[in-house]
Parts: sequence; C-alpha cells; structure tokens
Amino acid sequence: MTARALALKYLPPSTLNQLRHVKSYLAVGFFRPYLATHTYAGSISTLHITDQVGKQWYDHDWEELPEHTLLKDTQTPTWSQGVRPGSTPRRGPH
Repeated sequence: MTARALALKYLPPSTLNQLRHVKSYLAVGFFRPYLATHTYAGSISTLHITDQVGKQWYDHDWEELPEHTLLKDTQTPTWSQGVRPGSTPRRGPH
C-alpha cells in the first residue's frame, strides 16, 4: 500500500486538508515564472506564466475556432450603438 493510500485511509480529514494546503503552497513557492509565446486563434501573444494552472491552461497553441473567425469577419457594433454585455444588438427600427 502506498503512503498516499495509507494517509487517505488513516488520517483525519482535517490533517488531509492541511497536507493538501502545504502541497499547494510548496507547488506555488517552487514554481519558476516564465514567458511563453504561442499562437492563440491566429494571433501571436506572449504570456507571463506564474503557476502550474497557468502552464496547463495557456502554455500551448490554440487553433482558431469557427466563432473566432466569425467575430473577426463580422463588423462588431460599438458601445454607442446600444450594445451591452449579454444583450443582442438591435436590427432595424424598434
């Protein structure tokens, strides 16, 4: 039986939570931030990766999805035309 399996079986939940916090703290403390340059939906960007989650999420190229192409090819209405986040732009007189 592994040490992890023994800990999960015999240690109280509060101790397991403390161990998880220590593991997370050490992972952040020992992570060396770096710059990563990748292509995201057709645009080259450089990001400052500061933790393991950032590395997992952003340290790779992203393909251009159909919705990215649609947004780039469509004229985006401006705020002055009455568009608000979560709303649908008006089409024609209302």
